[in-house]
Amino acid sequence: MKDALVIHRRLVAGGLSADQARTLLRLLAEAEAGRFDRRTVAEEIAGAGYGPTQTEAAIAELLQAIARQAGRGS
Repeated sequence: MKDALVIHRRLVAGGLSADQARTLLRLLAEAEAGRFDRRTVAEEIAGAGYGPTQTEAAIAELLQAIARQAGRGS
């Protein structure tokens, strides 16, 4: 839970609204749990209304999460 709160704060600081950050965190949790549906993700992201700056912040956070995950597996 602590990691999720830290990530949420970073996303909001990076330009996402609190709702957009929650949406991204939920999608990350679903993907990490092995539940990934490309259509659902696309619909949720489109509905969240990310702008260019917000998309950049979201992508950066996703890449950091992937890097952390890879570091745990090594």
